[in-house]
Amino acid sequence: MNIHLYYIKANVLLTPGYCEYWCKGPKKIVLIEASDDLMVQSQEKKLLLPRGSIAIGTNLQIVNHLSTFVLARAVAFCFSKESVLLKSPIVIDRDDLTKKYIEQITEIFSLENISVKRIQHITECFSILLKKLNVEENVKAEHLTGEINSRLLMVNRVIRDSYYEPITLDYLADLIKCNPVYLSNAYTKVFNISPQKTFATY
Repeated sequence: MNIHLYYIKANVLLTPGYCEYWCKGPKKIVLIEASDDLMVQSQEKKLLLPRGSIAIGTNLQIVNHLSTFVLARAVAFCFSKESVLLKSPIVIDRDDLTKKYIEQITEIFSLENISVKRIQHITECFSILLKKLNVEENVKAEHLTGEINSRLLMVNRVIRDSYYEPITLDYLADLIKCNPVYLSNAYTKVFNISPQKTFATY
């Protein structure tokens, strides 16, 4: 089964009472980390995500049950074929089995420019982590080519955050000062999905 990077949410400030699905869909799985305790829940289960721990799951609803702001970050992956990976979320600590892989995956949050080679490495680390947790047997990272920079990440963020309003390829191209065809080709090369298809997923 092939897996590729779907999105990165770095340092999202969650207000008290915040409640929203992150990474909804049968082909998607997300890794979440928070600065304080959060509730993560799916249809099957509700779990406390303690500070310093990681939650992994599909169709996760994130709930800030505290009366203070919580900073959260997530990296999501998408599988090429529909797969039932987790019926309920799992919460893991950084132990000897997982620490190395979690640290390499979460390193993506601090990088300004991300090479495709780095994305491949992070995706492979996530695949290995899933195997170590006995989540999925046949996860294999897709090979990507090209270079990703902060402009493409910004486009991905705008698409993700503007799901409630219409967005055009021309608008996105103008936003990062490039040709729409070039943007579409570069985005598709890096994320393995066109911007237009990404619009449709939100």
